[in-house]
Amino acid sequence: MYPFVESVKFQNGQFFNLESHQERFDYTRLIHYPEEPRVDLASVLKQSPDLLPGQIYKCRIIYGKEIGDIIYEPYVPRQIRQYYLVVCPDGLDYSFKSIDRKFFDEARKKLRPDEDYIYVRNGLITDTSFANLVFADDENYYTPSSPLLKGTKRSLYLKTGRIKEAEIRVRDLTRFRSFFIVNAMLDIGDTSVFSCDKLLLSHNFPKL
Repeated sequence: MYPFVESVKFQNGQFFNLESHQERFDYTRLIHYPEEPRVDLASVLKQSPDLLPGQIYKCRIIYGKEIGDIIYEPYVPRQIRQYYLVVCPDGLDYSFKSIDRKFFDEARKKLRPDEDYIYVRNGLITDTSFANLVFADDENYYTPSSPLLKGTKRSLYLKTGRIKEAEIRVRDLTRFRSFFIVNAMLDIGDTSVFSCDKLLLSHNFPKL
């Protein structure tokens, strides 16, 4: 059984932001398998397959106590045009990046392919189903301080000072003009810019 996964961006022989992935990988294994020796991802991934130059791939490292499988998939970004605020169910815990995404997959069945949820927990904005959030005012970028999952791109941006953490409640959305999504495959600006005003109109969705 290999319950966890790291999804790493790969292109032209390069693995992106591997340091942040290593940190999350190490932490996950330390919590769940403290007796196991550390595994260096760079050494595991150095023998990359013969992939198409220029093509962006999602490299999925499926693991538990050991590395179970390494899968390269051509990356096709999701085209999301509308987000809806929705209340998280009690007990939802996705603090470790798991291969079990049944809850999110079932929830998205209620939406069109170009729609997604933004989850609210205890009144606080958290994440979408597959990405962290970054909110912009006239001067700075902010990310919710209580995400469902601490993403690797989010961690990189916090380390480099590109974004700041903030406790963001639904009522605080009026402070921001727009928001973006970021994850291992997506940087700020890689997707559409979404209006916070439009997002606020979606706040009456029921609890899942």
